[in-house]
Parts: sequence; structure tokens; C-alpha cells
Amino acid sequence: METRLYLMAAMLIVGCGCIGFLIVRISNPFLKGLGWLAATFACGVLSTAILSLDGHIPRFFPEILGNFLSDVVAYMFLNAAILELTGSKRRITWFSIALAALWLPGMMVFTFAHNSHQLRVEFGSVVFGLQVLQSAIILVRSQEKGVRVPCLFTATVLFAFSAFNFLRAGLTAVQGLPQDLFAPSPLQIVSIVVYLTAPLGFAFGLFWMSTAKLRLSFEQLASTDPLLGIANRRYFRSACEKELARYQRSGEAFSLLVADIDHFKRINDQHGHMVGDAVLVAVAKNLQTHLRPFDLLGRWGGEEFVVLLPACPLPVALQVAKRLRSSIEEWSQPEITPSGTPIPITVSLGVATYLGVEPTLDDLFRRADKALYRAKSAGRNRVYTSDGPEGEQTANNALQSLYGYHGT
Repeated sequence: METRLYLMAAMLIVGCGCIGFLIVRISNPFLKGLGWLAATFACGVLSTAILSLDGHIPRFFPEILGNFLSDVVAYMFLNAAILELTGSKRRITWFSIALAALWLPGMMVFTFAHNSHQLRVEFGSVVFGLQVLQSAIILVRSQEKGVRVPCLFTATVLFAFSAFNFLRAGLTAVQGLPQDLFAPSPLQIVSIVVYLTAPLGFAFGLFWMSTAKLRLSFEQLASTDPLLGIANRRYFRSACEKELARYQRSGEAFSLLVADIDHFKRINDQHGHMVGDAVLVAVAKNLQTHLRPFDLLGRWGGEEFVVLLPACPLPVALQVAKRLRSSIEEWSQPEITPSGTPIPITVSLGVATYLGVEPTLDDLFRRADKALYRAKSAGRNRVYTSDGPEGEQTANNALQSLYGYHGT
């Protein structure tokens, strides 16, 4: 079978892929990267069409323009798809620009000055391999939780494709190539098969990544407060239920903090709800910076925050609560009003530790709410447990029997 027929078959398959990804992208704008992937396939179709006309059109078009579209432009689009999927603000890298700037004069020299098909294949394969290798490295460096498997699959395909191009350059340097493009050697046939199947492989991988990221986005929308970017009430309660199940297996106590911004209604009344929202955002950021990586901060409602402290007995939870209260009080007052006037902000906190005596989680939340109410009734800007300020005799007695802890 002539190489021209291989090219026509490749053009048909790649063209169908291009149309498919374009339709999916148009019908679902939330699927990232597929527009660039469709552009990658479109370049492949155009390049294949130009290459199939070799011998019927001037040499510049199949040997320079056709290969430039497939070896450089198409994979710049592929790189743009990967950058979009990995959350980068860039869509093109300086490395890609440098490779394009290197490829074009190099191929012009090997085509018109040296007129060597072998040198074109060797040079083009090396530059092309570097371009694909760059995309694979970007994927490996920016793996995101929840997208790791499709990310690794796509990177593996790209690494293998890059390695084949370097191997092709080496074999061509050793064995040589026939000058006639349409007298295919075994290496040319294998190259056409690889160049056809590899794009299908990484296209599948990128589509997999795109759908995985879409799923993660929906999960995040369902579990995150849209204003503050922290856990919403539904997700926070679900996390507490998981922690309760873990307690039932291990017996390791966990704690709950409830924090409320003092005089928040006054802030809204005096400065407006826009400033009130800015205060909420600022407080959420401040609280988050003073928690452990595995602690969970959530918004319970209005100006009320909740914190889940896994594997945290009462003495440690009290220290965390005190630290959070102090961090807000000592905070350099944020200038978030239109006039730039600082707003003094304090929080009151209630602390409760699950010791296995509460029948349900609701009882733990009620105990934390009771502690918060005591803190606010005592003058605000305080840390209380359900039985008193910064301590809880009932809980201390239970901790003493369970852990040998003696409160001070």
C-alpha cells in the first residue's frame, strides 16, 4: 500500500476526531482543553491533506508548511490544551516558541540547501520529540488530586511518543531513508501507524482529564461556600460523620469549634453588606492560616464558622481556639471599607470534644453552641466550653478517666 493511502486513512480518522471534539466542546463549554485539542486535530487534518498532494504542488507546501503544521503548530495547540487543563494562565511557553523558531530555518536549510530527506526526518524527529516531551513533563509536574490517573496515562503516552521520535531519529541516522516519500520503508510504515495511534491515545487521555476535572468542579461547587471558598454546612456535617465513624473504630477523641464574629450586624448596618462580605472573607482566610492542614474550616451560616479538629482532645482544642481568638484580635485591622477606615474585629468561640457519651452529632453541636452562647453572654471575644470559660470540668473528668489527663 502506498504511503499516500496511509495518509488519506489518517486524514479521515483524525478528521472525525477533530469534528467529534469540536462538537463536544461547543455543546459543553465546561470541558476544558477540548477546544485546543480540536485545533490540534484540525492541524493534523490540514497537514495530512497537504502531504498527500506531494508531487503535485510546489515542494514548500508539503515539505515545509505541511510538516510545520503537524510537527509544530499542532503540538503547540496540544500544549495549550494541557496548560488549560492544569490551570495555567499561559497558553504557550517560551520553549515552544524557541522550538518553532529553530524548526523553521532548520527545515528550510535541509530542504532547499542540502535537499536531504534523511536530514529533515532526523532534525524534525528530534525537535518534535522535544515538543512532545515538554507536554509530558508539564503533566507530571502538575498532577492534581482526583485527576492523577488520567494525567499519568496521558503523560505515559506522550513520553512513549517522544521516545519513539528520538528512536526514529537515531535509526534514520544509522540506516538512512529512501528519498522518495512514496516508496515506504518499514520504519516509515511504523512511523505512520504510531503517528496515527499516539494522537488517539493522548486525545483519550485529555478527554478523560477534562471530564475528571469537570466532576471535581461539580463536587467542589456542592461542598464549598461560594463566597468564602471553605466547606459549606452540608459538606462539614458529612466530614463530622466520617470523623465519628473513625472515633468508633479507634476511640480517638475529636473536637468541634464554633466561632462567631462579634457585633457583625453592627458592621453590616454601619458599612453595608459589601463590607460585611469582605469581613467574612478576611476572617475565613485568617482562621485558615492558623489551622493544621487536616483540620476543616466551614461556614455554618451567616457570620458563624465551624472547625473540625480530628484526633484532638479538649486541652489541645482549647489551645487552638485561644490561638484563633488571639489571631483575630491581634490582627492588623483590615482596611476593607471604601474609605479605608480599619474595622476592629473579634470572635467568640465555643469548644466541645466528642467523648463517646453524646448519642448523636447533634448533641455535640448543641454543646458547642451552648459554649458559644456563654462566651457571647460573658462579653464576647472569649473562648468557652459548655461549662465555663476556657475549661470544662465535666469534660476534664471524662478526659482524666479516658486519657489520664488532669486539667489545670
